[in-house]
Amino acid sequence: MGRLRRDATLQPTLRWEPFPAADVRKSDRDGRLNRIRDVTYDLRILWAENEHPTAVFYARSELPEPSHKVETPLVPAAKYFWTVRARFLLDGITRVTPWAQIRGSAFSDLVVPNRYYFGLKTPSR
Repeated sequence: MGRLRRDATLQPTLRWEPFPAADVRKSDRDGRLNRIRDVTYDLRILWAENEHPTAVFYARSELPEPSHKVETPLVPAAKYFWTVRARFLLDGITRVTPWAQIRGSAFSDLVVPNRYYFGLKTPSR
């Protein structure tokens, strides 16, 4: 769903590519993507322990934009994973995408990612 962008803060703004992605729209030969309506996003931030996601720390549903400023401060010097998915109407039926996955990008200041989540490490303060 996109590349990670974040602020160096305990309340980062997480951003991702809008759904559907521009490159996917270009390859939509049958016009199905033009029938998608009311796109929103679900976000989860999970604790990271031993480089694996554990319990959900923070979750929001039906976010209207492809970004979100975390409302609850994260713990300083902690590791998290996060993921997002799109929720939308297609021909009047609510659908959701799979949770976003890493696409092979390397981020030097992040937790070593699990293939299903983006990594996030908070600053010491």
